[in-house]
Amino acid sequence: MAPSLAKSLGGLIISIMTFLGWNISEYSYLLPTQMKQEIQIEQNSKQESEDFLDTPKQQNSDSTSTKAVEVTINKTEPTVKKVTSTQATSPSKSTKKTSAQKPVAPVTTPTPPAPVQPTYYPAPVPITDTVKNEIKNIVDEIIPPKTETETKKETQDLSVEDKIKKSVVNIYCTRLLGNQIQKITGSGIIIDASGIILTNAHVAEYFLLAQTSAGTNCYIRTSSPAVSSYKAKLIYLPSQWISSNENNLTMATLTGTGENDYALLAITERVRSDAPNIPLTFLTPSQSSPSEDQDIFVAGYPAGFSDVRILDSALYELTKPSAITRVSSFSGGAVDVINSGGTSVAEHGSSGGAVTDEDGNLIGLIAATNIDARTGDKNIQAITLSYIRRSIKNNSGKSFDSFISNARDEVASFEKNTAPSLANTLLRN
Repeated sequence: MAPSLAKSLGGLIISIMTFLGWNISEYSYLLPTQMKQEIQIEQNSKQESEDFLDTPKQQNSDSTSTKAVEVTINKTEPTVKKVTSTQATSPSKSTKKTSAQKPVAPVTTPTPPAPVQPTYYPAPVPITDTVKNEIKNIVDEIIPPKTETETKKETQDLSVEDKIKKSVVNIYCTRLLGNQIQKITGSGIIIDASGIILTNAHVAEYFLLAQTSAGTNCYIRTSSPAVSSYKAKLIYLPSQWISSNENNLTMATLTGTGENDYALLAITERVRSDAPNIPLTFLTPSQSSPSEDQDIFVAGYPAGFSDVRILDSALYELTKPSAITRVSSFSGGAVDVINSGGTSVAEHGSSGGAVTDEDGNLIGLIAATNIDARTGDKNIQAITLSYIRRSIKNNSGKSFDSFISNARDEVASFEKNTAPSLANTLLRN
């Protein structure tokens, strides 16, 4: 965008927001980066003028300490400072009153008029939505969303590793527990251009809480470092996994084989104006079973036991080559579980990440990490896409592909009919 055009539009949008009495920074996320920069320049210039004309005011700032994983919230009651105004009077000399002097009329102070009450627009929410839509329309006219053809061409031009990086996302949730905030991070994989995400049930269980109770918020984050880009809702999470892991929320360390540990999410809205538009880059779920010694890529957002500040603002996606060292089955026969060689991706936070073949086709969903008894290396344990397809059919009676093609209807059905009971099972323990 030309700088002069960005500056003019930035000034126009500031004028609209100022006229409506809005906090400009609250809605700046709707704008592209260059226009936000021009608006920031305009605001800074205006603030400098005000600071030059106004009497400097002393500001007090509170510092908040943070701890790894948990942050303590201190509720502060508002403090009212009592101010006493004292009028200084100069003593005057006494004079004798003569008959020639006229009595001095008492000085009366006029009663100040009652303060004028502010006038509010009768329907602030519709007005807000209308202007937000107008801003979005202006942005879309200047920078039109990419067409499906353009997105497909970009995807075809990507290397396998770049395609994996664009398809793997970070899932970040916060949950209020008393006066503390619990922070949860995991990974997910975009498996359809419409914004369908495959992840673990032990990551997606927090979406159950976010959809059915207060105090929990979940976001889909993209890029490196990870930034919040979308909100999402559950399409499907196996009730069989909840039944077997109903004490999961109270456990400090999770254990499991990966059986039934999968879930499907659908992106429902953007929370960042420059987040990628739909259609999105995605990994195609494989129809075939992987084999031992097969070369693979593994990818996720490993966090380990990182400081909470890293989780918030400095969490990076990692893609690494590896190979399948072992295959196994939950019930015998088919390949349900694969293990990789030692890799730096094998850390907490990579759960829900991807295992792909050399062509970038998705063959496994990271479910856990193991430590090799002989070498001490950490390796990845993943459930295969072939297992997930069979398990969904057995558990729900529907096919994996039908959940993807009817995602919007499945979201509404799951939220109404299934999510409340599953959330109650988790919360009562």
